[in-house]
Amino acid sequence: MAQLLIYKGPHWMDALTSEQITKHVKGKPDFLRCYDGRHRFGDIVEIREDGAVVTNNEKMRLIIVKADGVKKDKLQHLNQAQIGGEDEDGLKIVLRRRKHKIDQMLLPANLKTAFSKGEVKLSESQLLSVVKDKSSISLGMG
Repeated sequence: MAQLLIYKGPHWMDALTSEQITKHVKGKPDFLRCYDGRHRFGDIVEIREDGAVVTNNEKMRLIIVKADGVKKDKLQHLNQAQIGGEDEDGLKIVLRRRKHKIDQMLLPANLKTAFSKGEVKLSESQLLSVVKDKSSISLGMG
């Protein structure tokens, strides 16, 4: 059984106002790309083998989703960044730190409760039904 570590936030950038974002962009021109790429609630941060140690610090920041009967290797593609081409030096441009997220709104009511408490066990079909590809979501402030 694989364990997916899901970001529950909040990220420090979530609290920034439009004015603060504008100020950061003036000081660091690529700040907006960092802002758009930050972790958001539901992001699949890491995938581990069943039984891997999850520290207390991680439990405070992450939700553990146990994928019943699914090996880590089968889910590894869910841990990729969203790439948007290459820069002038040939380096990949990371648009978002993670391309996939768990959409808790798609969970049945009984599993939403477990999810909100920090740990839930899902079958492979349940897991795949709540994974969302974020590349269809537009980038920008907000």
